[in-house]
Amino acid sequence: MKTYQAKSNSNIIKLLITAIILLAGIMLINDSAITSRWWVLLGLILLPMILVYHAMRNTYYQIFEEYITYQSGLMKGKIYIPRITMIEKGKYLNGIAAKAALTKQGGMILHYNKYSKLYIAPENVEELVEDILAIKPDILVTG
Repeated sequence: MKTYQAKSNSNIIKLLITAIILLAGIMLINDSAITSRWWVLLGLILLPMILVYHAMRNTYYQIFEEYITYQSGLMKGKIYIPRITMIEKGKYLNGIAAKAALTKQGGMILHYNKYSKLYIAPENVEELVEDILAIKPDILVTG
């Protein structure tokens, strides 16, 4: 089983730092309406931060036998590699579709089954494509 780490976006880290600063600012306000319900504010700010941090730490892709598995935060799944028909490198998948990635830049779209698509963004796209092609060499690769 080979694991490929996902590219991360520096904007996500900036978002977490901003949320921490916002949380600290809210806690310093002496308004009784805010401080009496500090735990609600803490939950409203910490919950998204925890989910974003979880997605950052747990986004990866693996090739195991004839499957590529992916995990991005709470989203996970697997694709049977012989069902992949096309790989589009360097493109982003717009609209309502599965995106198991942390960034829009430098990823790839996997086309599989008849109408299914998945956007992933591993750190080393070329290595992952080569490993997929080693299992099914007749996949059309563009980009």
